[in-house]
Amino acid sequence: MSRKTRHILLAVVLFAVFIALLWFTRLVRGPIPLPAEAALRRIERNYLRPAGEIVETIDDGDLTYIGVVTRSDGELYTYFLADSITNVDKGKRQRLARGAWAYRDSAGLPGCSTYPQITHESYYGHFSTTYVTESRYYYLLKQEDGEVVRAELRVTAVTPDGRKQSWSLSSVRENPYYFKFVVTRSLNVTNPTWSLYSLLGGYYPFPPDGTTAVAEASFYDEEHNLIDTMTFKVYPERGGEENGA
Repeated sequence: MSRKTRHILLAVVLFAVFIALLWFTRLVRGPIPLPAEAALRRIERNYLRPAGEIVETIDDGDLTYIGVVTRSDGELYTYFLADSITNVDKGKRQRLARGAWAYRDSAGLPGCSTYPQITHESYYGHFSTTYVTESRYYYLLKQEDGEVVRAELRVTAVTPDGRKQSWSLSSVRENPYYFKFVVTRSLNVTNPTWSLYSLLGGYYPFPPDGTTAVAEASFYDEEHNLIDTMTFKVYPERGGEENGA
């Protein structure tokens, strides 16, 4: 084998090793792009939050934000990253974070919520326009029992005048650390009303002063057997410093 051929083979081997290292780094660090991860690490330092393990990124098609969930010492931390968009009309997006903000955490709480993502905006009417936005976020309920594969969440709110209203959510195991419940809202801007969206996320419009809400969670195994239950207050919420943002 000539020296030139050996040099070529060595270059090929080194390139293959370099690609393998990049793949391994991405596998370990998670699916978040490196520029966005750098922005995330900066915001962790700025907010004096721990440099957590990236356990999930959430992109529901919002052209403005992606969500990030990290975990440290059993607690969950949520962030949202602003995207830089190159060409919305063609659907081409440059996933380069322009900024990142810390959002909610689960410190002192059973769970926390992600930042809401706008999934649809529309106008209705001919002469008088009504502006409606559709958005969603996820309520993350901590639960690490490997036998539990499904969770049910029932939230009951009581207003100061004694009226009750209840909502039910369901989630299947997608993450070893928590269950992710999707919470959606279609909001009429001219006539906003509070809902479960307001209670679990602490978002406007808020319920009447004095309203309380309690959640009951039930956890099931693969055979649909009830494994565990828990009851906790979700509104008004108490917990870590970032909660209530």
